[in-house]
Amino acid sequence: MKHIIPILEGTTIFLALEVLLFKPAWLIYIILLITFVIFLGVILPKKRLVGKNEFWHYLASPLIFIWSGTILLLFFENTYFRHFFVLGLSAYILFYFENFLYYLIASSDESRDSFLRINNLMNVVSVFFLSASFYGIKTFIQLHLWVLSIIFFIFSAGLIYSPLWTLKKKTKIIIPEMLVVALIITELFIAIQFLPIGFYASGALVGVLYYILSGILINYLKHGKIIYKRYIVVGLILLSLILFTARWV
Repeated sequence: MKHIIPILEGTTIFLALEVLLFKPAWLIYIILLITFVIFLGVILPKKRLVGKNEFWHYLASPLIFIWSGTILLLFFENTYFRHFFVLGLSAYILFYFENFLYYLIASSDESRDSFLRINNLMNVVSVFFLSASFYGIKTFIQLHLWVLSIIFFIFSAGLIYSPLWTLKKKTKIIIPEMLVVALIITELFIAIQFLPIGFYASGALVGVLYYILSGILINYLKHGKIIYKRYIVVGLILLSLILFTARWV
């Protein structure tokens, strides 16, 4: 089970997204299929490794990662890059479920820390995918910003919830932190859309800011003290690179 589930997850998602590249009209069906596959990947080890209701807490991160990545995929024009992007999404899902099952089987601090790193990195990338996709939707479809902001807030809350629950496993304790981070990152999402730069660069800015906020919060809950220097320094370097290399319009 440890290796079969990740391989099936990665392979199925790869094939489904490859079909989407040739049949974009099947978008809804592909998303439903991918959702079902992710759901199965989390629920299958439920009886042996996960508590009766515990598996629900692990669904948000892989689902939002794939959903947002699938929407962003539709904006790419280069054929070769689209295939490479699909391969990357599928490979990371495989890698995620490998670490997820190892975390459930080992039940050690080492496996938990490894899963937290993988989970949080996935969430950072998901925020980038989500932000860039929504900025693109606003640009090309002219969907109202307040609608996108509400959806973004809900998804952001779901993303930060999973690593916080992995640390504390007490929903009542982590809900305030989850809502505060989701609210801050949503406000930043709204503010950044006014910058005269492309939607990929704007999405990258939101992703880096989420990296800083989530990293500081997770380390605070984990160690009981605020560890911020590494996240601030790395974040400022990344933000500077994005702003200096972005195409201003």
